[in-house]
Amino acid sequence: MTKPTRKHLDVIYLYSTFYSALQRAFVQEKHRYVFFLLCVVALFALSWWLKPLLQLPPAFPPQHLNLSEKNPNPFYLVADIAAMPTKAVHAISVIAQDDNDLMAFWYGGTKEAKPDVALYQAHYLAEQNRWQTPQNIMDRFQVTKDTGRMTILIGNATAIKMQQRILLFFVSVGAGGWAASSLNVTYSDDQGQSWSKVQRLISSPFLNISTLVRNPPIRINDNLIAIPAYHESLNEYSEILWLNANGQLINKTRVLSGMHAIQPVIFSRDNHITVLHRSMDLELPQVIARSSETMMQNWNNVEVLDLPNSDSAMAGLELANGQWLLAYNHAHELRQRMDLAISSGPHSNWSEPLNIEHNSEQNFAYPVLIQTTDGLIHLFYTVDRTHFRHIRFNQTWLEENLP
Repeated sequence: MTKPTRKHLDVIYLYSTFYSALQRAFVQEKHRYVFFLLCVVALFALSWWLKPLLQLPPAFPPQHLNLSEKNPNPFYLVADIAAMPTKAVHAISVIAQDDNDLMAFWYGGTKEAKPDVALYQAHYLAEQNRWQTPQNIMDRFQVTKDTGRMTILIGNATAIKMQQRILLFFVSVGAGGWAASSLNVTYSDDQGQSWSKVQRLISSPFLNISTLVRNPPIRINDNLIAIPAYHESLNEYSEILWLNANGQLINKTRVLSGMHAIQPVIFSRDNHITVLHRSMDLELPQVIARSSETMMQNWNNVEVLDLPNSDSAMAGLELANGQWLLAYNHAHELRQRMDLAISSGPHSNWSEPLNIEHNSEQNFAYPVLIQTTDGLIHLFYTVDRTHFRHIRFNQTWLEENLP
């Protein structure tokens, strides 16, 4: 990875200082608005002209797990994280800890986008097969205090573990709705017992708004993280944010725009990367894909896959055996079922759906997939926005039950 040049650093400085200058303009003479508008145009033009700040590594490293053991017998177990401290919960994110323990993060309150929404965490103890009591770790008042900016809402969170540090990224809103959101980061060096001061990431040159996250980051190497992100202001599109191991933003790559597609899911193998998208276009209720065989320097044409998508989130996972696993709602509308599909990799067809749950009286949404070193695959999803389902199964069970 090469270091940014002085020219690049100058542009980053302009980005960071522009917002403060614009704020000052609002309390001064109105004729200065024109001057700052011209600055915006100039900055965007300069950014378009500059080369990327980051030269990506020649290939993604293997993501395969070194399994400690493999149970030849099929295993499948359903449980719930049901003891919720709030009326509503949503958008769980899960990371693996030592000894196959797990740590989960989500937001909860009386309802989505309400002022009382806070971030929560809970630990899963694998040996005891139980979840500990959820803990409140962040609310809007703490974000306001740490960042020095008024925060009225907080939402989606996603986490990754880098060495012994847990990085937690989450969305906050200072005014308006999710389209006016910003991205924040906090970290823990003591397994989630305490968290650092929240820092606001500068991820957009225009007022630093409308950057949201949903799916988990991917570790590229010991000092590089790729976070799938998306925007919902004026136009829905997806991109990948590139950060270092300390959670500092280095660069970003636009993936797909103009198709109302958000919440990207990343699959990678060597130089090849495939990104699947949730479709918000009700006239195109299918999973939308785009891929690159040159480490995202050149993107192939957009593909509409033979996988229905009812404007709902998906989860993706590369299994220890190299196969790709997808959790999604196999329906053109509503979210009354949760399904799995599997693929052998790039440009391969996805299998017929393996239905995990179907209930016309319930809503299943925002799945998460993770595999631990004991070989178990963990599937999580929100049930009726009141609690989370936790399903554990192994490769043997998956292979025996796939259509």
